[in-house]
Amino acid sequence: CDRRVQDLRDECGNCTVVSVHIRRGDNVRPVNGQPIQNSPPPDYFVRTMTWFRDRFPDVHFFIFSDEKRDMNWCKVLLPDDDRFHFSDFMDDVTDLCL
Repeated sequence: CDRRVQDLRDECGNCTVVSVHIRRGDNVRPVNGQPIQNSPPPDYFVRTMTWFRDRFPDVHFFIFSDEKRDMNWCKVLLPDDDRFHFSDFMDDVTDLCL
């Protein structure tokens, strides 16, 4: 895990790193017609990342999710920007560690 963190830092220089773990699968699949939990609206993620970008100009976001389908959702929602790095699904433990 330490090696992967260093690799990520090397990708962006000595930047500010924010890890974003998005778990939509549990929340958006209805049970008996009702979502299991409320999921934040998409603009929540955009607004929160804007907050970080305003305060830390060198910020890079590392995006993780427990499902590839949700990662595709993230790639559509978030800007096509070299400051966004998406998980390569190495394994759950490494992703959680990061």
